[in-house]
Amino acid sequence: MDDGSSPEEIVNPLETHLGYHLRRVSSVVMARLAERLCEVGLTVTEASVLLLIDRNDRLSQSEIGRVLGIQRANMAPIAATLAQRGLIVRDSSAGRAVRLSTTKVGKAAALRCEALMLDNEAVSFAAIGEDLASLCDVFRPVWDGQSSNTDSRLPVA
Repeated sequence: MDDGSSPEEIVNPLETHLGYHLRRVSSVVMARLAERLCEVGLTVTEASVLLLIDRNDRLSQSEIGRVLGIQRANMAPIAATLAQRGLIVRDSSAGRAVRLSTTKVGKAAALRCEALMLDNEAVSFAAIGEDLASLCDVFRPVWDGQSSNTDSRLPVA
């Protein structure tokens, strides 16, 4: 239903809400990254897991899930996909915990993923410049402490 209003006349009451802007920015940046990662055939989550394993050899699935905020039930299929593609190997010789490591192919893919991610950030946040690192420091406590400081009545994005 079109009431004849032009976008210039519409008042957006969310314009002054930082959370609104963060959600919009996140949507755009992540969509661009997902498009770029098509080059290597990985999703954003798969690429993130691969990078974490590559930088921290022999991590367990639960450690990866904890660091990246991925549910335990979702980690097994992600690890299985990466293993089927020959990007990681599983080592169960350490007892109950299965340790994950990147293969030679996985290391090359992780390197390419990181380059794509860094390029995506450079393009997406060029206007912010050197303040980008300090913004990460400002926002980290917000998401890092969400599990202990969240009001259960409020939805967590």
